[in-house]
Amino acid sequence: MRRIILLLGSYDYSLHRGVVNFAREQNWHLDLSLLKKLELPKNYKADGILCLLTDNEALEAFVKDASLPTVDLSVWRSDLPLHRVTADNYAIGKLGAEHLMQQGHSRFLFYTSVSNRVSDLRWQGFHETLKQHGLKSRRLVEANDEDLSLELDATSKPLAVMGNSDLDASEVASICDALELAIPQSVSILGVDNNLLICECQSAPLSSVDFDFENIGYEGAKRLHELIEDTNPESLTHRMIEPGGIIVRKSTDALAVQDTIVREAIAFIQNNLHRSIGTPEICTALNVARRTLEIRFKAAVQMTIRSLINKLRMERAEQALTQSDVPIEDISAELGFCNAAHFSRSFKAHCGISPSRFRSQNSEN
Repeated sequence: MRRIILLLGSYDYSLHRGVVNFAREQNWHLDLSLLKKLELPKNYKADGILCLLTDNEALEAFVKDASLPTVDLSVWRSDLPLHRVTADNYAIGKLGAEHLMQQGHSRFLFYTSVSNRVSDLRWQGFHETLKQHGLKSRRLVEANDEDLSLELDATSKPLAVMGNSDLDASEVASICDALELAIPQSVSILGVDNNLLICECQSAPLSSVDFDFENIGYEGAKRLHELIEDTNPESLTHRMIEPGGIIVRKSTDALAVQDTIVREAIAFIQNNLHRSIGTPEICTALNVARRTLEIRFKAAVQMTIRSLINKLRMERAEQALTQSDVPIEDISAELGFCNAAHFSRSFKAHCGISPSRFRSQNSEN
């Protein structure tokens, strides 16, 4: 039985679970006890170290003194010559920028409560992707609540904010609530981690980049296994795991438009996708002439009202099919279709395949 020292300077349950999944396959013994004292007992025998280094100098010293095969699961200490399996943090920032651009935003803010190599790479991916499309962005680092409030209040709306983590994104959301800034109509907010305990417990549930920490833990443990078994290990390697995608929730589920009437129309559509609606119902709710709304809507969104309703319904359908086991008939009813057959025809016209086949190919369950 291999004895592996697990040193997680920053704990994450899904990362730990990924390591455990590989450890079970190899019948490893995972020892977390050394993290308390960061000292190897006399005559202690271990085969390798799997760590997530931070700015903890004691953790760094332990890894250096142990002189064991080691794999680091973070880029916080990229200055140290270690094998690594980490998230592709640049790609995380890039993916976040692309998602917010797709919502039509032109004003962007990146907020991080910490300054380290991870946040720098995420900001770099975010900023450079926007720059390539002729868009500007700002970064706010380690700001207190007052400074963050001033920034959010003073910036023209709509505004798109990417937090370095779900925790940072939730901080932005709390201040928006205090300032009575509507999420996502005035401020769209995107986090990173897809921590369900954070994302799903907000007044507007947070969209988030899922960078698959569990897979990073598994692949990191696998890399350590290769190092232990290889008597002639290759030169240092750094494998980066691509993010899994954007988990879209309410905090970014709106198109960014300047026209107030059009913005209110989109909000009405999003809040009423569960019933049969069209242009007449929207005009009545907003007390606006049909022709006026149609002209302003097409100019702001570059599509008709009916096209947007269908697009939003199909996006909601895709999310329900991949992230839940709700029966297709119920999804059809929740999205305002008269029956499941009508829903299936519309979905196939939009996606090219039936709802049941789409679910079987893409389901997370």
